[in-house]
Amino acid sequence: MTDGLDLTDEFNGVSSFFSWLFRLFTSGFSSPEQSNPSANETGAGDSFFTGIENFLKFIVSGFTSKPDSASSTPETSTVHTSATSTARTSATSTASTPATSGNPPKTFMGSVKDHFNAATNSVSKFFHGAAFNISKAIGTLQDDCRPKATGSCLAHVEQALTAGGLRYGGGKNIAQVMPVRYTADGTPTHWAKDLPQVLNKDPRFSKVATGYGAKFDASYTPQKGDIVAWTGGRFGHTQMCTGFVNGKPIWISDFKTNPNNWTGLANPDSHGEFKIFRQKPADDATLVASNQPTTPQPPRLNT
Repeated sequence: MTDGLDLTDEFNGVSSFFSWLFRLFTSGFSSPEQSNPSANETGAGDSFFTGIENFLKFIVSGFTSKPDSASSTPETSTVHTSATSTARTSATSTASTPATSGNPPKTFMGSVKDHFNAATNSVSKFFHGAAFNISKAIGTLQDDCRPKATGSCLAHVEQALTAGGLRYGGGKNIAQVMPVRYTADGTPTHWAKDLPQVLNKDPRFSKVATGYGAKFDASYTPQKGDIVAWTGGRFGHTQMCTGFVNGKPIWISDFKTNPNNWTGLANPDSHGEFKIFRQKPADDATLVASNQPTTPQPPRLNT
């Protein structure tokens, strides 16, 4: 076939796939590339999970790989091939083998694989932006939140960001770069009202909204992973947007807010102004090449 689509790899891939399925149900979950005679000796549990892993790998790349078993090797590889068979095989190869000059032609399944990789990379960049993994951070907040406020909102948000992979120069986490406050007895602590000055200096975050009490910019639309911090009150307050209920955002810190009161504060106006930050995409052109901001120096602040 000279002008049409070369489906040799695809037919070989399909053949390899069904051959592997047969081995899977007759001798355990073995690798799609090779038959393992001792697979049943490793235990059903190990074979099952190994098979699942190999199956996922096969879905991504198996259809574009040629089987490498001896049975799939053309007869022309042996010196005992008859002259007639050699001539027929040579003619077939000449007709079906594409030219090797330049880039090889893209197969159908190869194109599907490229699109699949592009899609998964885009999803990965969405959930793991320039600063942290949103799903891991939200999962940490959801697992650790309490039925009501405990006064440790910042500690929970710090733990969530750290679990999501947020790091600064030298591998420091956000708790290690927050400004240090001191209680009356000299105990070091952090206040939520100081979080904006850290995120403001971090090029991986953008300030997307400001407001007062419970009112924010009319143009602002909450997104998962957004972080809000109030700078008023004695200690301030902070929380992260973790999802939506009936179109209304849910925010969590040490407790989960009510959809009808997104701030979670009994008197939002008492906490004054707030700022909302959102991490940039992983491929944002404005980010520094190292994707690691300079570590902010935590100042000593007296209470």
